[in-house]
Amino acid sequence: MEPFQQRSQTRTFGTYATDDRHYVWIPNGTTEMQVAFTSLEWNTDNAQIAQIRPNIDLGEDGNDDAAGQGTRTGDTLHIILDVDEEHWGKWCEFDVTGTAISLFTETLSGSEFMEPRVPYTVDVLLKLDISEPIFVEFEQRLDGYTDLDPAVPSSDYDPAMRAT
Repeated sequence: MEPFQQRSQTRTFGTYATDDRHYVWIPNGTTEMQVAFTSLEWNTDNAQIAQIRPNIDLGEDGNDDAAGQGTRTGDTLHIILDVDEEHWGKWCEFDVTGTAISLFTETLSGSEFMEPRVPYTVDVLLKLDISEPIFVEFEQRLDGYTDLDPAVPSSDYDPAMRAT
């Protein structure tokens, strides 16, 4: 799976919430999910401290299935989750929460946001039991990605030039 990267700001000072959910489809035959979540706890460039972690909701039932789990190695938190059949054919939702504080506001660096901004990367690996053939089919899901929200096309847009 491709990693997704995010650089989000906090909603208020000290409370970190992205509200930029990402989704991974859990195909039939999935037995395990391995997640590597990387973020800087201390950033010397802007004197920023952050303690953030992923919320992983298998099956979108509202539970953080990764709460309290994981082993930290350097800047990376490694989480391994068993995936049950009840989660097959469903989306797994990722979000990030925690706390962050910076001695320098981001406006000093030219950002429009005063709050700390914490970059992070999430890598997801799904292990599948391939002892039997598996057919994976799903609908593309674009909700929850604020950077993909459609906007009104520019006046220079030519639909005839669209790649098919």
